[in-house]
Amino acid sequence: MKAQDGNGKGPGLIPSRWEPHFRKAGIQAEEINGARSAQAKATLLGNFLAKNQGREVPIQVGDRSGRARLRASEGRPRRYFFEIAWDGPAPAKPGTSVVGLDDGLEQVTPGDPGATLGPRVPVDGTISKRPL
Repeated sequence: MKAQDGNGKGPGLIPSRWEPHFRKAGIQAEEINGARSAQAKATLLGNFLAKNQGREVPIQVGDRSGRARLRASEGRPRRYFFEIAWDGPAPAKPGTSVVGLDDGLEQVTPGDPGATLGPRVPVDGTISKRPL
């Protein structure tokens, strides 16, 4: 999980931001519910993450398999994230060798007399989908 907690200081999440993920996965739910404060929850989550730092586990996403390893950033507060190593190259899917960008314009049919080959940019800089 490479994400930022909102302050832009690198990849990963501080321990308190992992709570929704722990709850969704059912990890230490009773202990989290029993914590008396936000700081107690953060400490509980941080201790669990620190204890499992560096541990590698097998993962499966669709038809792809690999390994995930829990990592932590240097410094304080520590930010935890998963480093993913996939087994073999990404599977090739028909039609995915070219990445396209949807510009929001309708499709152009060759030979259509009203079609344009892209947006027309008039002198004033505005973009129009209509032929000029």
